Amino acid sequence: MRTLNKQQLLDICYGAAFLGSGGGGSLKTALRLVENLPDDVTVRVNTVEEVEDDKRTAIVAFMGMPEKMLKIQNSQSTIAAFDGLNKEYSGQIGYVIPIEIGALNTIAPIMVAIEKGIPVIDGDGAGRAIPAITMTTFAALKLSANPTVLANSKGQAVSVFVGDASEAESCCRPILEEFHQEAGLAMCAMDKLTLQQAVAIRGTLQLCEDVGHILGTSIEPIDDVLKLLENRGLTARRLFTGIVQPPEQETQVGFDCGKVILRDDESHREVWVYYQNENLIAWDTQISTPIFIAPDSLCYLTLEGKPFSNADIDDKIVHHKATLIGIVARPELQTESILESFKKALQNIGYAGCYLQIPYLQDIRLMTKSVSK
Repeated sequence: MRTLNKQQLLDICYGAAFLGSGGGGSLKTALRLVENLPDDVTVRVNTVEEVEDDKRTAIVAFMGMPEKMLKIQNSQSTIAAFDGLNKEYSGQIGYVIPIEIGALNTIAPIMVAIEKGIPVIDGDGAGRAIPAITMTTFAALKLSANPTVLANSKGQAVSVFVGDASEAESCCRPILEEFHQEAGLAMCAMDKLTLQQAVAIRGTLQLCEDVGHILGTSIEPIDDVLKLLENRGLTARRLFTGIVQPPEQETQVGFDCGKVILRDDESHREVWVYYQNENLIAWDTQISTPIFIAPDSLCYLTLEGKPFSNADIDDKIVHHKATLIGIVARPELQTESILESFKKALQNIGYAGCYLQIPYLQDIRLMTKSVSK
């Protein structure tokens, strides 16, 4: 077990915002929640192996439209969701865990852990942010999601009695409409054996903290983050640097869907990033193949090393240069069921091709350039 202080929590916000592939909630909101904590706040962090045999671990997250989450002022909705699920299990839930990596959804269970005086588990279900619960390792294991609890900041809660993550996803979306597209979520109260099987992606709180520390202290943040990721066994590439254009966005069935364009005036190139809350695919306008396809991650950094999500793109980001960094998805995210879920999301935004990892796409890109010469 280890403990985190307030500065470490702030580092986690920045690191998770970067690793979230454009999603996972607003960095601004996550920072607001942490900055409102007492200066002497601490939270305990446990590994999966350190969990007590008689306690359960619950997934806790915010769920809804990123635009709505920009306005979140406190963690009352996630606390209410946790309380509702804990009541269903007669108070047996002694740990919480993030569903994904993202500034807000990495902090969400930490805020509940602080409120309840319980530890948070160092791991998550995706190693990045994801548009749907079905894209997690929890869903791939077909964990029981019965019940799943949604709650709003007023403490109103709904328990949804469903089978698995797919049913939870489809049943929760209509409830989110009643909660004005912002709610706390608690689900999958796992015993220790189930937790060990479901959490295949571990050490991600530590990774977020380490990335965030680099972003806040390094003179060469982009290079140093790439080195760190490689040292942790992740394949990462600098893909493009350009000036961020005003995003094009619309709301579709509870998702913020849109396009972010980065433009390099010197080379007359543009990269178009398409997202459904999270970044799903990106195209170089001079190349006939994508430069990134989910479940790989596409992460934003300003040249000063400041991360941001799609929800954070404002006047301080638009018309300034940013770098796109691609990270190959962890093997645990490349299972048949998870890839199929990402495939459906990609088809919804018009891409019917297959998943290819970033290094292969870069090889194709180089071959295309060579032929064009």
